[in-house]
Amino acid sequence: MDRWDIYAKLNCYLFFPIYYLVDTIIASRSSKKVSFPPVFVIGAPRTGSTIFYQLLTSNYQVGYISNLVHLFYKFPFLGFKVQRWVYGNRPHAIFQSNEGNTYMYGKNGPSECTLFWKEKWPSRHYLAAKDLSVDQKNFYKKRITALSKQLGMPIIFKNLSIGQRLGVIREIFPDAKLIWVKREQADTINSILRARKKYNVATNQLWSLKPKEYIELEKIGDEKEMVSEQVKRLEGQIETDLKQFDSSQIQVINYAELMEEKERLLLEISLHLSVDLRK
Repeated sequence: MDRWDIYAKLNCYLFFPIYYLVDTIIASRSSKKVSFPPVFVIGAPRTGSTIFYQLLTSNYQVGYISNLVHLFYKFPFLGFKVQRWVYGNRPHAIFQSNEGNTYMYGKNGPSECTLFWKEKWPSRHYLAAKDLSVDQKNFYKKRITALSKQLGMPIIFKNLSIGQRLGVIREIFPDAKLIWVKREQADTINSILRARKKYNVATNQLWSLKPKEYIELEKIGDEKEMVSEQVKRLEGQIETDLKQFDSSQIQVINYAELMEEKERLLLEISLHLSVDLRK
């Protein structure tokens, strides 16, 4: 757990009664508005999903959990209201990150907000629909639907564990839109290997997102082979589970193309999502 998660937990714990009351009032006021299907950015680690998430949320009229909203992860209706009071509709213009984290560069930057997803779902990365109770599924269905009504726009979520939970997403959000950010596998593997070296990760331990039945990968013995299999399994799971969705709901973005043709690709995505430029 990093320090921003600690701040968020303390904030929600210390002011629980007040936040709960205000959050409930704000949520009740959005009940009759129109909702929008959620958008999920998915992929393997080190594929460029964070910079894509930053570009999309800074340039287009979409909702997203910012680092400020992250501090109110238990009370997101209040969090989004505070976000609007502090920042209005200004672009965050934050395009730096540290392993997906952006809080050190600005509170208006987009957050993965793992605490939001851990509130009712198990912390392991792979989840099938059968792993969750009806209440666990309905919690996020009701909350995310109501949040989109409050904001009056689609909300984009980027937490890579969602790519390993697409069966759950299909059940609770059958109209969801998915954007898969891909990169050449060799580049992804080498990038993960560099990150592992940077953080002194043990050679028999997986780093970052873990696929289903990952424990057997940690017995491989060869670090590069283990990472290669990690990436293949993560992307294989995504490819398999995306078959549950209609092709019109899915967009695949190539990292190299994103770096070379940002404007064209972002325009295509904005048309796909039916969203306007942020003003």
